[in-house]
Amino acid sequence: MDGRYELERMEAEMTVEELLSQYYDAEYFETFCRKCRNYGRLWSCPPYDFEPGKYLKNYGSLRILCTKIRLSDEWREEIITPESMEEAMESIIAQVKSDTDRRLLDEEREQAGRRMLSSGGCRLCTRCAREAGMPCRQRGKMRYSLESLGCDVTRLVKDKLGIELLWAKDRLPEYLVLVNGMLIQHRSE
Repeated sequence: MDGRYELERMEAEMTVEELLSQYYDAEYFETFCRKCRNYGRLWSCPPYDFEPGKYLKNYGSLRILCTKIRLSDEWREEIITPESMEEAMESIIAQVKSDTDRRLLDEEREQAGRRMLSSGGCRLCTRCAREAGMPCRQRGKMRYSLESLGCDVTRLVKDKLGIELLWAKDRLPEYLVLVNGMLIQHRSE
């Protein structure tokens, strides 16, 4: 941390069955994805050539991993233009996302039957091969996000961790939130 922010990490666990029955609606959430600049341009984003619900059903449980990035009041006062807010948020999110993804990928490698879900779209390549109609160059490293798979992350984080997602309006919000997941395969009985 460099004085601009502090990190707070929280976790909750649930079954994939509960996720699918209470927080999943791929068709509905894809309507929001269609409005995003990454829709159809990143392999980590819809539309997919598989059914996200079936992908999730390969696992028994989900650990929700939330990183709350509390922004310092002093720093928030300095960032006042829309351009500087966008740049500031992208910079901090990229740094925290990279550190968090690295830590969770290490956990995934060390513990069999786990699959990390990233926060937001993939940033492994400068330009995704999907734009050129080519297969993913980072197939073994690319990860999907909960929201791209059709999950209601806003409600999930509020219900399971008591965190309200905030958005930048005229100024930076008090905090930013990154939501990752760790899917865990069914255990043999």
